[in-house]
Amino acid sequence: TQEVYQRPAGSFTLRERTTGTESGLQFYSFSQDLTESAAFNYEIPFTQWGGLLSKFKFGALASDRVKELRNRAFNYVAQTGSVFLLENELTPSEAVYNAGSLNANLYRFDEQTGASTYYDAEQKLHAYYGQLDMPFTEKVRFVGGARYEDSYQTVKTYDPARPLGYEFDPSNYYDRSRSALGTLHTKDILPSANMILSVGEKTNLRLGYSETLNRPDLRDLSPVGFAATFGGDRIFGNNSLVRAYIHNYDVRYEWYLSGEEYLGVGGFVKNISNPIEKVGLSSLATNRDFSYLNADRGEIRGVEFELRKFLSENIGFETNLFFI
Repeated sequence: TQEVYQRPAGSFTLRERTTGTESGLQFYSFSQDLTESAAFNYEIPFTQWGGLLSKFKFGALASDRVKELRNRAFNYVAQTGSVFLLENELTPSEAVYNAGSLNANLYRFDEQTGASTYYDAEQKLHAYYGQLDMPFTEKVRFVGGARYEDSYQTVKTYDPARPLGYEFDPSNYYDRSRSALGTLHTKDILPSANMILSVGEKTNLRLGYSETLNRPDLRDLSPVGFAATFGGDRIFGNNSLVRAYIHNYDVRYEWYLSGEEYLGVGGFVKNISNPIEKVGLSSLATNRDFSYLNADRGEIRGVEFELRKFLSENIGFETNLFFI
C-alpha cells in the first residue's frame, strides 16, 4: 500500500487520498511468460582444394512465446468530511486502510480508472541458417553465411472493464489516437562474413561484417505504463515501434599468450536504421513518464580491450573494457 507523508509544522501527517492521488493505493500484478522452442543443427565436414579441413553448417529454429499480464490498482479514497489523520508518527498503512475504516464509512475502496490494464501477447520466430567455415590457405580462413528470420509479434492491450474492445487510453499517454493493438511482422535475410588472417604464430587479425536486428520486447508494444519501483517513473510502450536494422563492421587483433590465455583489442562501428530510443513525455504528474520511439538513424563507434589470464593452475580472471 502506498503511503505519502507530509510535515507541515514539525509533525508527520499521512496525506489522504481525496482526489485520486497520494496515499491508499494498492497495486496487484500477475504475469505469465511461456516459451517453447525447437532447433535443428547439422554439420558436414569436407576438405577443400588444398586438402584443408572445412565445414558447412545449416539448421533451423522455431520459437513460440505467449505472455499475459494482469494489472489492477485500487484506491482507499477518503469520504468527504471523514478524513482520518494520525499525526506525530509514521502511521503504518494497515492501521488506517482496513475493513474497520471501510465499515465506519471513513473510506471507500475503488478501482483506479485507467490503471487497471491487461494485455495478451504472442511472438513467433522461424529462422533458418547456413554457414561455411573454410580456409583459403593455411593462413587465411573464411567464416560466413546467412540467416533468414520470419518474426511475428502481436500485443492486445485492454481495460478489464471493456475486455472485448481491446481499448486502452491512459490519461498521460502521448498519443491517444493510437490503437491498443500492436503488431509487428518482418522477414529478413541477415548475411555475415569474417576473414581470419594468421599474421604470426600466436596472433590473428579478424575482419568482420554482419547484419543484425533489434526488436522491441512484447511489453514495449503495449501502451501500459511500467515502473521499476512502486510509485517510481513510468515507461509506456508504443505499438507503432518497428525493429531496428544494424550493419556491423568489426576489426580485431588477437594474441594468444598460451593455450587458454588471451589478449585482444578491436574496434567496431554499428550503423543503425530505425534505432529504438527512450524519450520523455510531457506530463503534469509528479512522477516522470517515458516511452520509446524510432529515430531515423544512429551510429555507434567503439574500441574494446579483452584479457584472459591465469595466475595459477586453478585461479584466473577475464576482463573486458569498452570505450564507446
